[in-house]
Amino acid sequence: MGAPWRSATLVGLDVTLRTWLGPEDFAHLAASPSPRARLAHALAERFAPYFRRRYGRSGCPLHDPTAAVLALHPDLATYRHIPVHVELQGALTRGATIADLRDHPEPPSDDRAAIAVAVTIDDAAAVRTVMTGLTRLGPAGRAGRAGRGG
Repeated sequence: MGAPWRSATLVGLDVTLRTWLGPEDFAHLAASPSPRARLAHALAERFAPYFRRRYGRSGCPLHDPTAAVLALHPDLATYRHIPVHVELQGALTRGATIADLRDHPEPPSDDRAAIAVAVTIDDAAAVRTVMTGLTRLGPAGRAGRAGRGG
């Protein structure tokens, strides 16, 4: 996070845990003729028991797909531009990304470049985007490929 990137965007778990495939989405994926949707259903079913135990809700969050959706549709989120650190010392927080989101009268004195940190997301639109990509069929009923009209 301290690299001198021209631009970087962080989509943390606080945002990706808002984008969930629910039971209706699972049913839609299972019923889809798209091989990609059926594979996504099988994978989501495999992890759903863990997420039910961990978070007490049915379904599964879309961590990586949410970041991918925001790479293609950054307007689905709002961002704060702030320096971000990675905690390297904490026994319980090692590897956690740390950013001070509190409002300060003056910007913090930090030599790190500010990066875009997603703070809100249109979770319904993000899930719709993922579901559309998984269930869309291309020519001749095959699962379409990105960038090839499907």
